[in-house]
Amino acid sequence: MSLAVTAAHPVGADATTDVSTRVMRERQSGPDIVRAATRLPLNVNTLLSVLEHPCHVRQWAPDLEELVLLEHHDGHSLVYMRTRTPWPMRPRDAVTRFSRHQTEDGTVTLTMQGERDAVPAMPGVVRMPFIAGQWQLRPEAEAMTQVDYQQRVSPGGGVPQWLADQAAVRHVRTTLAALEEYVERHTEENDCSAAGPPVTDPRMGRDDTYLWIGPRPGNGE
Repeated sequence: MSLAVTAAHPVGADATTDVSTRVMRERQSGPDIVRAATRLPLNVNTLLSVLEHPCHVRQWAPDLEELVLLEHHDGHSLVYMRTRTPWPMRPRDAVTRFSRHQTEDGTVTLTMQGERDAVPAMPGVVRMPFIAGQWQLRPEAEAMTQVDYQQRVSPGGGVPQWLADQAAVRHVRTTLAALEEYVERHTEENDCSAAGPPVTDPRMGRDDTYLWIGPRPGNGE
């Protein structure tokens, strides 16, 4: 299944398109906007589970090392994620608020906004200073969904923004390809057996328990 861009270039915008993957980069002051789109053979509700449930995300998201669901209520989630990076860069982490909205025609928009100070900084890890974007899921048939994705990201840690914007195109292409592959292998929801029991992690600076996906604190992994 190939990616197809549906977002039009704004008038006067300096935008480039990666023809091979149909991922579009729109130049901005600050982080560029990277957009992409695809059609996936799942209904909206099932695809939402793939995007929102930590055990699904753990299985398809590239370079994901650690994921903690800090809050989840009324269509809002606060998520801590740490990702692997190539040497000599230090690992990156992010704290992101996801909010879900649905319109009368069944279209669901899952917005994401970074909340970098919601969790204390982790030693040896660079907290990403800016994240914003969204997934938009539009039903097209009983078991088909149009997916439009966009993001703006600043990785921090002294990485020049122009270089980060170039890498973002490759990252979005890889992410959507991984999602497509996972969906095509798992046409129905699985039991999410990769999810472990809730745990408490003192690094998060909270007394709550969390749904933890990845190496557990104190287990030596």
